[in-house]
Amino acid sequence: MKALIAVVVVVAGTLCGLLGVGVGYVVWGQHDANVELARVRRWLAEEMQRSDERHKELEAKLKQAEAEIRKAEGVVKEAQDDRRAERQRRRALEERQAVEERDLPPRVSAPGGARPAPAPGSQAVGAATASPPSRPRP
Repeated sequence: MKALIAVVVVVAGTLCGLLGVGVGYVVWGQHDANVELARVRRWLAEEMQRSDERHKELEAKLKQAEAEIRKAEGVVKEAQDDRRAERQRRRALEERQAVEERDLPPRVSAPGGARPAPAPGSQAVGAATASPPSRPRP
């Protein structure tokens, strides 16, 4: 009988030990899971805060870039308007000059076939292509 009691005590002790280890593992694992979950939540909260800060920074940079683009577009539009206005002024000037040239009286050649004197402020016709005076031959 003593042997039977010893066997029952050993089996009961083993079962209690295994049961204690199992319960301890579950409780320990649950505690570890709670600690891990709390750590992950803190990390996610920090990551969301960094993400929000980065979003605000990028949004500010985007607004600044858009303002610079609008400013550059204004400069380009102003330059285009100036170019159009200058082109219109140039065309109007060319048209006036063409009208003035048509309204001038025609040149009349001088008696004897000589060319008339050029008008003041204008270049004589053929002055650029005139040949140098000839030298007497020896």
